[in-house]
Amino acid sequence: HQACLKFSDSLSVLQALDNLNFHFKSNYLLFKIIQILYEFKAVKGVEISFMWIPSHRGITGNEIADKAAYEGTNLLDVSFVANTPFTDFYASIKKDMLEIWIDFWKEDQQEKGKWYGSVQEVLPTQPWYNNLKVASRDFITTMNRLRFGHHTTPAHLYRLGIILDNKCTACENTVGDIEHLIFSCHKFPLERLILASELSEKLPNTPRRLKDLLKNVKCFQPIYNYIKKTFQKI
Repeated sequence: HQACLKFSDSLSVLQALDNLNFHFKSNYLLFKIIQILYEFKAVKGVEISFMWIPSHRGITGNEIADKAAYEGTNLLDVSFVANTPFTDFYASIKKDMLEIWIDFWKEDQQEKGKWYGSVQEVLPTQPWYNNLKVASRDFITTMNRLRFGHHTTPAHLYRLGIILDNKCTACENTVGDIEHLIFSCHKFPLERLILASELSEKLPNTPRRLKDLLKNVKCFQPIYNYIKKTFQKI
């Protein structure tokens, strides 16, 4: 047997070859490479091994190979030799889907999604609570209701035709919208002072509007604490 050592700066490909398994998402070219390696060893008696080398480090042979590979992409038509693996389209499909979703996102904000659009100005790639180590279901649900603008305040339920009176259930003389319940209901002055203190600890320059507070996850816990101490749920 003869031994042959091939160098490559594509760590991802070498790792894929080393950890290849039979899965429909696997790149078929990887199996093709494995087949070629087997044929070289079984038929020609040549055992081929790979070694990774870092790219763009001034290694002469690697720089020459990179340049030749780049220039060759425009010189040869290899479509008759190998088909493009469908996995190569993942990035393009993901990009197109994101662009479509962003367009829908912006259009929706012009009509029924105005409140949430003012809170979440940039399309999120993951939920706001994704990186929270400890978060109860009630905490997430409560903050989502505030962020979406769909809660159980008297003003909101009255607008939906669920109840007949939109007055605050605590003070009973002012429209019970979310801004009133959190910022001005005179039944909870002490709780509001605690809220202001906790918010100032989180953010030195605390915003004065609820939708601005709801843009920052740091403000969520103080707001949640206030709701639990006053109206219990919202």
